[in-house]
Amino acid sequence: MIWECCSECPQDRHLLRGNVLVAGSSNSGDILRELASEVGFEVDEEGASVIDHLNYDVNDLGKHTLIVADSANLIDSPVITGPRNVPPLLYQGTGIVADKENPLVLQILTAESSAYSYVPDEPIKE
Repeated sequence: MIWECCSECPQDRHLLRGNVLVAGSSNSGDILRELASEVGFEVDEEGASVIDHLNYDVNDLGKHTLIVADSANLIDSPVITGPRNVPPLLYQGTGIVADKENPLVLQILTAESSAYSYVPDEPIKE
């Protein structure tokens, strides 16, 4: 995390600005969820994973949570992701919804329309 103090700061209160990289998992707690919501993300419920019954890897253990993501679903920014001519990526983890109205939020990798997020060990009741 890199912080810098701006020149307009009053002496008794520093205004900090910088970039923050936060990593989480399907077991992320309430503090991380609250932090994410403050900056334009909604982290899925605890224990939930991205599931895709059409785009899962052959090494998946039957829950269809080891997702094969096409590199076309990467953000078009070589500075961030490198060249787009990379093989498919594997993703296993929780779902995140990004605020598309927030210009500071970048969606690095998105899922196919067949993907959804749910707790894989719970039966679907709806």
